[in-house]
Amino acid sequence: MGLYQLARRANAQLKKIKKRRAGRILSPVRRIERVYPPAEGRFVAMTFDDGPSRTTPDVLSALNAAGVHATFFVVATGYNEKYLPLLTEASKAGHQIALHSASHEYSEIYESADAYWRDIDLLKERIEQKGFQWVDWNVCAEDAVGGKPSADSIYRNVVRETGEQTKCVVLMHDSSSTRTTAEALPDIIRWYAMVP
Repeated sequence: MGLYQLARRANAQLKKIKKRRAGRILSPVRRIERVYPPAEGRFVAMTFDDGPSRTTPDVLSALNAAGVHATFFVVATGYNEKYLPLLTEASKAGHQIALHSASHEYSEIYESADAYWRDIDLLKERIEQKGFQWVDWNVCAEDAVGGKPSADSIYRNVVRETGEQTKCVVLMHDSSSTRTTAEALPDIIRWYAMVP
């Protein structure tokens, strides 16, 4: 089973858990930013998982150059500790910071529902944010599937996954292994701004 198949199955299971655990919430997102300027009637939220990393400055640069805000769903592990100050920079630039995972170790996180909640609790301790709620995506850039997809492939994936949807939460990544996402971002933003 591929990484995204596992993640999609886990998302479905977590939605069921969420219904059972009403009031238990995940991400400190109070609003989702729109791509500016949005096409008439279309709502697009740009999200980035698995950062911050060495890729994050390039992603921030592309977003800032386009005047677009995004939400960064972050991990807080030893491997990215030196990049955590980028979260302050992103927040000051108007981007949102949200919780993704403390460990990002799928074999541990998705072992059970309790294991998942322990990971989220640990992340909340590390990030020290409040006001959490559930957020999910419906457009996947497939930029973290392995094989290091090109910027053009990432762009085409976003276009294909968007289809006729008018409300899009776009999943992308700003991890150290997804550097071509930052390269694809200007074209993705331009496409969303032009599409009716």
